[in-house]
This record gives sequence, structure tokens and C-alpha cells, in this order.
Amino acid sequence: MEEVSEFCELMSRIRDGDAEAMEQVCLRYSDAIRHVVRRKLRQRLRTQYDSVDFVQAVWASVVGVPREDFHFETPADLVRFLARLATHKVIDAYRQRRAQKNYCEREVPLESPSALPGREPTPSQNAIAGERLQKMIDALTPAQRRILALRRQGHTHQEIADQLGIDVKTVQRILSCLERNLRP
Repeated sequence: MEEVSEFCELMSRIRDGDAEAMEQVCLRYSDAIRHVVRRKLRQRLRTQYDSVDFVQAVWASVVGVPREDFHFETPADLVRFLARLATHKVIDAYRQRRAQKNYCEREVPLESPSALPGREPTPSQNAIAGERLQKMIDALTPAQRRILALRRQGHTHQEIADQLGIDVKTVQRILSCLERNLRP
């Protein structure tokens, strides 16, 4: 009985325009909406729609209801109302997909990720990256530039250390530091 009286008080606060009360209702009853959506949404369309999107659409509709019309006697009444809204939102999504003649069954997956457009950098992106790299190289000491040049030529850490007469750990440390500086 305490739950019902607490619920009635919460509904009264919503009718009075209390945003915190509406937030509490959203937190308490979003799982019930999500449950209905997941039950109604077919597996094939789950790749196209996220249940959270439907939950948000339901709450957007609820917020659009005039505050004076918020008369639910029990939590079960509210859950039934939200479930009907969620069911209608899912049905509307099916109808919209059908109207677009864009069924999931007709969609064909891409053969490989390399077939995706826009994976290559644009010429301006290449130019900017080149300028940025050159500025970083210009800021290096001559020894660091020599280590970087040898590494870019394909030499191993040990070969670079032998050629420059320094310890291999020094080469590794310098290259590691340069790599960290190159990250955005």
C-alpha cells in the first residue's frame, strides 16, 4: 500500500511540473519499456534499431502528454500505458521500413572492410600530416634524427646501436619517446 501512495505522490508532483519527479519515473520504468521493445522487436531488425532509441522515443512521447492528463492510479497502470506506447513505436518502425521498401532481407553485407569508401586520407590530410612530421623532425637533435632515419630505412635497434656506438636500450628509449610524441 505504501508503494501505491508513494506512486500517487510522484504522479501529483509530475502534474505540478516537478522535473525531478519525472526523472525518477524515467529511471524506475525504463527497464519495463526496454523489456517490451526487446520482446516485440524482431531479431532481423535489431541490427537496424537499438532498444534504447525506442525507450527514448517513448519518454519523448510521455513528456509531450499534458501534465494534467497524468492520472495513473497504480504503477501497473503506468507500465501498461508505457508498454502500449513502446509497442506502437515498434510497429511504427516496421511500417516505416516497409514504406521505404528497404527490408533487411534485401540488404547485402559488404564483402570486405576494404570495400568501404573513405578509408584513404585526402590529399590535404596527407599534406598536413607531412608538414606536422617535418616540424617534429626539425625539432629533434641531430642524434635523434640519425636514429629515426636509420629506423625508417629498416635497420633493427641493434644495428642502429652498433652503427652509432650507443647502447641498444638508448635507441629503444629514444624511438619510444619519438613514437609517443607522434601520437595526436
